Parts: sequence; structure tokens; C-alpha cells
Amino acid sequence: MTAGILAAGGYQANKVQSTSALHAIEFNFIWIPIVGFAIAAIALMFYKADKQEKMYLVELAERNAKLKSEE
Repeated sequence: MTAGILAAGGYQANKVQSTSALHAIEFNFIWIPIVGFAIAAIALMFYKADKQEKMYLVELAERNAKLKSEE
């Protein structure tokens, strides 16, 4: 993906870069990561880890109590 974006922008190694190549570099290394992090942050907002953790802790306590009563 990175190589494709740079190639589309006209990037040439070891040469002075054109304006379109500089925009491709900016897009590739600034804007794509920002969009990726934003998508991940939005996805994490919908992840209900706190509720699941409480449920898991209650279940583990019940299992431990059951194991202790069997001893």
C-alpha cells in the first residue's frame, strides 16, 4: 500500500521530490495513521470491557468458591 501511494505520487528515490511526491509522502505517513487511530478509537468506545470484567470476576469467584467447598 505504501509503495503504491508513493508510486502514484511520482516518488523517485535519491532525487529531489516533486510536489505530488511530497503530498503522497504526507498522506502516507501522516493522514493514513491518523485515520487508522481514529477508527481504532471509535471501535474501542463500543467495547464494553468494564462490564465483561465484572462478569468474569463474579464467575471466577463462584468457581473458586465451588472448588473450595469440594475440598
